[in-house]
Amino acid sequence: MKIDLTEDFFLVSRALEKRIHNFDPVTNPCPEPKTDRISYILLGYQLNEWSLISIYFDGRSQSEPDGSWTLFQDKTSIEMDHWSKAMMSDEPVTVTQISGKTTQIDANSEDFLEIFGEMLKAVLIQARNQGLLAKLPLAPDCLMGVEELDGCFGWPPYENRRQEGSVIQK
Repeated sequence: MKIDLTEDFFLVSRALEKRIHNFDPVTNPCPEPKTDRISYILLGYQLNEWSLISIYFDGRSQSEPDGSWTLFQDKTSIEMDHWSKAMMSDEPVTVTQISGKTTQIDANSEDFLEIFGEMLKAVLIQARNQGLLAKLPLAPDCLMGVEELDGCFGWPPYENRRQEGSVIQK
């Protein structure tokens, strides 16, 4: 089984761009009470028999990484069927990382989950650096991050979230 994260990077980047383009604060799926500004941008993911990436814009004031993205997966996610196939494989998976490096890895290891999280982190950093995230109505202290459903990967580290995860660079 092979996974090419350079292709997935492009796929997720395009999905993020589309979600930003179609953003409507009124219909944005997030918990109440929500504001007209986004305070947290999250790429949440899960790897199992139903693998997906959730592109979640939290409109609550002062939102924190709290797993609320899981409540709206049906409205914010793209399915990653090839990730599911890799997870269910009994053989090592050959993964091409966004650096171009190819690695064979056991799909049941935490390292496997981390490789996907690092790719999603790179998507967010690129979107921030290219000004894509700035097209959204952002709260002044808007943060961004990546969360794996079971907690095996999270970025930025909670204690550094305001420095590393700041969307608006000062």
